[in-house]
Amino acid sequence: MALFPGRRGRERLTRQGAWEVLRTLAVKARVKGLHPHQLRHSFGKGLVDAGVSLDRVALLLGHSNLNTTARYTRPAEEDLETAVDRFG
Repeated sequence: MALFPGRRGRERLTRQGAWEVLRTLAVKARVKGLHPHQLRHSFGKGLVDAGVSLDRVALLLGHSNLNTTARYTRPAEEDLETAVDRFG
């Protein structure tokens, strides 16, 4: 059984099908320039921020090299702004 079933409910949702669903939802939400990789990055960063170990995040994202996953440990601009706000 597929986690994300396709239109007929029997086969898995394809990469292209997922992209089409995202594009449709982005249009409805009036969000321009949304790309599936942004969701993947948000998922990875959210896991790291929640304290999930890097090796587990790597497995969930399908990374074979922890150096690839380590990019999610770098602070985002929003993280840096929050740090500055706490200081002053």
